[in-house]
Amino acid sequence: SKPWTCELVKKLVNIIKDYIFISSLKSYDVVQFMQPLLFSQVFNLNKILINKLILNNNKSFLVAAGSDSMYWKDYEIKFKYSPHHDMKHIDNNGEEAIYERKKILDYNVYLADKVDGIIPIMYDYDIGYKEFKNKKQMIPLPIDINSIEYIENKVMDKVVIFHGLSREGFKGTKFIKKAMEKLKTNYPNEAEIIIDGKMPLTKYAELLKTVHVVIDQANSYSYGVNAVMSMAMGKIVLSGCEQETINGFGIESCPIINILPDENDIYSKLVNLLKRRNDFVSLGKKSRDYAEKIHGYEIVAEKYIHTWSISW
Repeated sequence: SKPWTCELVKKLVNIIKDYIFISSLKSYDVVQFMQPLLFSQVFNLNKILINKLILNNNKSFLVAAGSDSMYWKDYEIKFKYSPHHDMKHIDNNGEEAIYERKKILDYNVYLADKVDGIIPIMYDYDIGYKEFKNKKQMIPLPIDINSIEYIENKVMDKVVIFHGLSREGFKGTKFIKKAMEKLKTNYPNEAEIIIDGKMPLTKYAELLKTVHVVIDQANSYSYGVNAVMSMAMGKIVLSGCEQETINGFGIESCPIINILPDENDIYSKLVNLLKRRNDFVSLGKKSRDYAEKIHGYEIVAEKYIHTWSISW
């Protein structure tokens, strides 16, 4: 029974530490939550500490990002296609996502109702909160553009196309792989494909320098951090970029080539790119300009400050 007793003592110590620390956070202008499940659920601590943070400080906001419960709720109705099914059956081996549980959904709704504003980072999260009156305008992902070297996207020989392996169900890798392999078979002298993953970030960044086209994800209406990093480097990016995403950001267009979870759609868009190899430098420059203008961290920070300010 000793290991069990030690584990219980550890948990109690952590609960007390959390309580003391959160109680000390007072009189801040803004508290921003990244998700609703932050603390232990024992003794209803999660709700107690969330309430403490909201009551002891001025304004509070929830950033709608990641796989929160509102993203999972009614996803089959909200989207023509989405990553949820493949996430569950490929990435999670058929297991229910924690965000599908009623208790977690209740936490999510509770927090969303309590905060002064909900800030979605993409359309995929925006739609889940559309019935909340405190939902604010979408704010894009921030990135430190200055830390990413821009490289002219010149094609000297073959067009090098890359898809990084991680969360294959979420990203729709099964569709992307088939399209890339078909391209390699039909255009062996024009295209080189790289499908790789699970590597350190430094190696990943070095590999990215050698490619011309990056395929990010096919199951989502929006694109992720990987797409933004690739654009900042001056790459042509294929990912989710439906009109709803463009409208949500209040912009006219985006250089990302929108792809569907359909190998034929992805393949046809890759074939079209092979015919435009002479445009790759200008297309890569458009990617960089977009990343700077929409995702530069200083611009994004100003959007957050503006959203916090108008909620006063």
